Amino acid sequence: MNQGNAKIAVNARSRRTAISTCIKCGGQKFEIALTQQTGSASRLSLVQCASCGTPTEVIDPDLPIRANWFERLIISIDNKLAALAKTLTDSN
Repeated sequence: MNQGNAKIAVNARSRRTAISTCIKCGGQKFEIALTQQTGSASRLSLVQCASCGTPTEVIDPDLPIRANWFERLIISIDNKLAALAKTLTDSN
């Protein structure tokens, strides 16, 4: 094999995209399913293999709500710090 062919082979390999594959059955189709933990009121979303049901990832459905709450908290703290800084500069 000459160097020209080697470069073509390397370039062809680098263009491939990753395909998610189930570790248990080799399936390549996935779905989201809701589940509830035993003894808990909270529900979780699972990404699971559509063929055999093996879970691959857990998604917390309340995450956007908590992220929004933290964002509002940070904005509130930022506003209070800005007001405090203004008070301190105005008093000098």
